[in-house]
Amino acid sequence: MANTPDQVGTSLSGNWSFAPGNSSVVLNLGFTQGAYETVSAVARLSGTSCVSPSTDILLTGSVGGNNQMMLVSSPFNGTTLTLQAQVAGNGEGMAGATWSFSGGNCATLGLANVTATNYSEIDGTYTGTFLDNSGNQLAVSALLEQTTQPDENGQFSLSGTAAFPGNSCFVDQPT
Repeated sequence: MANTPDQVGTSLSGNWSFAPGNSSVVLNLGFTQGAYETVSAVARLSGTSCVSPSTDILLTGSVGGNNQMMLVSSPFNGTTLTLQAQVAGNGEGMAGATWSFSGGNCATLGLANVTATNYSEIDGTYTGTFLDNSGNQLAVSALLEQTTQPDENGQFSLSGTAAFPGNSCFVDQPT
């Protein structure tokens, strides 16, 4: 009989954002490992001048048996970020999320209640229109696919093709 280890907490994956309701600051995060008690992620912070939006913020932590997540960042610009939330049993939602920035340039962001949003990967055919400078509508159809796991920088790659049917600007359709 095989000896199967007990799972502790809920597994996490995917592309998430964390944002307070009263601010334009957003933490975009991709879980690079979400296997129960060992969780790691890469995040980028936008909407603030305390750190470049291209700075990778590395976080590690855990999801305990009570599904309480706690991640702590490696220092960036002298700041440490702690992110906590109650993870839903299916790993697709979080409640009671907070962030706490301490030290360094981002300490002014302090402790805040934040909303955690899980974004599904982009996968499928998308159609719509663009407007050119003259107000003419240009039809577009795009077949897009996003990776389900982030790269080592927490980024989810997007690839695909697009067609612009009936558009005389494109004799050969670009891909």
